[in-house]
Amino acid sequence: MSSHGGWEFTDDRGHLTVADQPPVRVVAYIDVVLGDVRANAATPDTLRGDRQWRALQERVRTVAWNPEAPRSHRGHARFVDAVAAAL
Repeated sequence: MSSHGGWEFTDDRGHLTVADQPPVRVVAYIDVVLGDVRANAATPDTLRGDRQWRALQERVRTVAWNPEAPRSHRGHARFVDAVAAAL
């Protein structure tokens, strides 16, 4: 709860919202997880120690992902191809 009495959460447009009721929990079925490959991101070896991450890995495919946009159409195509192959 926020200091002014409501529940604070970010809506699907990224705006901070305050409501008198807690947000509804959304359950999603995930097939693919994008794994951040930048140097400052947690490595798969580090995440293996987390019980929830291991449970997730049993159900999903992980695709290497660099959230900084590729600088070429070929770079974009490689990423899209990798996601398509995982699906």
